[in-house]
Amino acid sequence: MVSVDTFIEITGCSNVDEARQFLEASNGNLEVAISLFYDNGGLAPINPSPEASGSRPLPTPIAPPHQSSRPLRKALVEEMLDEYTQDLVNSASMAPRVNEQPPVYRLKPFFIFSLPLHITDILMGLIYKIPVPRFLNVSQQIQRRLDLTKSGVANVFKDVQSHVLNESYNGAFDKAKGEYKNLAVCLLSEFQEIPESVLENLKKLMDRDDLYLWVGYVSSSEAFRVAQSLHVESFPSIVVISPTPKTANSNVVVMEQIYHWTPSSEPSDLYTKIPIALEDHNPKLLALKLERQNLDFDRSIRKDQDSAYQRSLEADQQRAQEKERKDKWIHRVFTNYDKYTSATFNPEGTTARVSLRLPDGRRVNLKLPETSQIRDIYDIVFAALNSEQRPAELKSDLDETYEGEYGFVLMSTVLRKPVPFSLKNISDEPAVFPSGVLMVDLDDTDL
Repeated sequence: MVSVDTFIEITGCSNVDEARQFLEASNGNLEVAISLFYDNGGLAPINPSPEASGSRPLPTPIAPPHQSSRPLRKALVEEMLDEYTQDLVNSASMAPRVNEQPPVYRLKPFFIFSLPLHITDILMGLIYKIPVPRFLNVSQQIQRRLDLTKSGVANVFKDVQSHVLNESYNGAFDKAKGEYKNLAVCLLSEFQEIPESVLENLKKLMDRDDLYLWVGYVSSSEAFRVAQSLHVESFPSIVVISPTPKTANSNVVVMEQIYHWTPSSEPSDLYTKIPIALEDHNPKLLALKLERQNLDFDRSIRKDQDSAYQRSLEADQQRAQEKERKDKWIHRVFTNYDKYTSATFNPEGTTARVSLRLPDGRRVNLKLPETSQIRDIYDIVFAALNSEQRPAELKSDLDETYEGEYGFVLMSTVLRKPVPFSLKNISDEPAVFPSGVLMVDLDDTDL
């Protein structure tokens, strides 16, 4: 009974009799019954054991309250296997970048046992390089053939030099990938001659504007690693690689092999089959270019929006700073007005008596110390003419550097000349010191 209760508690089955029959059909093994319950998706009929063959027939299965997660796990595993298989298929045709640094070989512990053989190999190499050419002239022939091969290839591609990339393979790889163009990787061997028909057909192929050419000799470590990464085993070989999406719904761009020409192929295939392969791959390139154009367009729009927002933000900040400085200037103007027009203001030392004639007929008589500035008189006049701009409460934080627009010019009534705004002391202005009468001219366009 305990096993039945435990089975019901774990599986959530509501029918005690059916749970008991299912447990009996499982030979009374609780673990087996629970495993069969989730494997079958419920109380499905199972083959009874010989010990339980005389028991009552199993009931029809009922839907369990909790569905099994096995189908979901199975679907997830199948999806992961499909992705892994697709990655294996794609990796076989991928054209990776190569490591620009040659591998560093470290000495193994057993190197000491192969040291005599290594020394013998070095000595044999020296014997071949030094005495043999004197009699057989082998090295000179090999070097001369190498020079002829390189010069012949250079002369053939001289007319299409703009399509030949003389940089490293990784540089050519990145250039073709960044410009969404095809790259023909031509791998040559100094010990195998290149047929003239191959060079001529390759030259015709290079008339295309969407194809770059990179030439490498496998005697160099870089070209040797390129040949390994592209699975090239015979020379000369030409592998055409092109940008392509990593997957159908991916924005990651990789380089894919779209054609591999080997020495066993016909030379005419360079000019006939490679263009066909390029045309077949062209829709992918167009899709990548359109995607890049859309991304660049969206990026330019966002950049313009960010620039416009930044300019608007800077303009708002400038306006806020301008308003703050103007407010401080207003506070300074009315602070000076209250200071110099106060009845209790009695400066010590040498003073100047200044009479101001305002446009509305009012007169303001001032007694200013000689250290006062012409700016102070302008502040007093502005405050007298714009009393409506007076703040409710004057602040002590004043801006002594900002100067607002006063909208008027002070004129000397005696000398009939303007007294322009300045920061010099009134003692240096003859129209004011030791005494003077100033009138306010609101129209300063002619001055």
